[in-house]
Amino acid sequence: MNILVAEDNKVFQRILSYYIIRSKHKPIIKNNGQEALYYLLDENNTYPDFIISDMYMPVMNGIEFIKNLRKFDKKTEIMLSTTNREQHNNEEYEKQGLGYLNISHFCPKTGDMTEISKILSGLNNINLVYK
Repeated sequence: MNILVAEDNKVFQRILSYYIIRSKHKPIIKNNGQEALYYLLDENNTYPDFIISDMYMPVMNGIEFIKNLRKFDKKTEIMLSTTNREQHNNEEYEKQGLGYLNISHFCPKTGDMTEISKILSGLNNINLVYK
């Protein structure tokens, strides 16, 4: 399974790559939302089965990236991660008028990677829907 990661922090890129590979998936690393979007729009690239996006990135943040993605792909599952201590969930995004982003997982970036590891391991057991 190919997993696109939009993440500006090099250390967290390496950590996510480790967990993705450990879960028997292939990471595709991009440094911000714009790079990730350009990757997705290039038909020569392998389309990812799952996307992990940081919320706060330079050039194009995670929300802008996902808004642009949802214009042509309404189905690929997305995990949004952030170091922000606020609790993020679909209910909060619906209140902000962003429920259409259809974010399937919200994960805080912490030293404990248990939640992210569970999500990645669980990807082996789900049927993914393509765009």
